[in-house]
Amino acid sequence: MVLLCVAAFFIFGGGSLFWSIPPTYLGQEAAAAGIAVISSLGILGGFASPTLIGWIKSVTGSIQLGLLALTALVICGGLTILLGLPKSAVRVGTIDDASAH
Repeated sequence: MVLLCVAAFFIFGGGSLFWSIPPTYLGQEAAAAGIAVISSLGILGGFASPTLIGWIKSVTGSIQLGLLALTALVICGGLTILLGLPKSAVRVGTIDDASAH
């Protein structure tokens, strides 16, 4: 139960971090279109992942291999974000001089 709670924390907590990335790369005019494209790809993933798991299960006879394939995709996506995000986009511990007073 504790591990499920920790996993849920990272799954739901990662969403707020993820959605702060598109405005870093996109201007004001392109941000809405970029977020729409990202959302559309996410919805497509919601269709493709069960299809992929079913196809892998029918080919190999094991649902575990399908789940491992999706786990590998999630890990690749996480690594892409970690390695692809420029250091200039990371704002750690910065406080505005005006708000510090």
